Amino acid sequence: MTLEEHAASIRAMQDQMPDAVERAMRRVAILMISDSRRKHLRGPKMPRGVSGGFDRSTLASKHGLIMRITARFTRTAIGVTGEIGTNLTNEGYSYPRAHEYGIGRMPERPWLRPAIAGRQDELNDEIIAETMKTLGPNYR
Repeated sequence: MTLEEHAASIRAMQDQMPDAVERAMRRVAILMISDSRRKHLRGPKMPRGVSGGFDRSTLASKHGLIMRITARFTRTAIGVTGEIGTNLTNEGYSYPRAHEYGIGRMPERPWLRPAIAGRQDELNDEIIAETMKTLGPNYR
């Protein structure tokens, strides 16, 4: 491949990269939401005033929290932004946030951050894989 061919390939890829990154983010967001639901929103209810720590807190969700977790992706001039949560519209109540970070005497019982942290490496790998797929066979 010549330098001119390489430059043309990179220019062509620029328009496709936001789509590639968003595809990768969407795939991993589904896994993050699933992990949060399975590992932190089901199972034994933590006793009042007790935290299971960052990775072991569980909530027996009685308020439909399990079904309200969603992901939203926004294109900006510089890339793609992804959000995962229950209150992406800033409407509703702060019950999920109260458990995630703890308020007053309520201990921190994270249910979303561990799921996101547990999939960060996979997100990076997916973005790299989509980038390589977008670049084409000359870069493998």
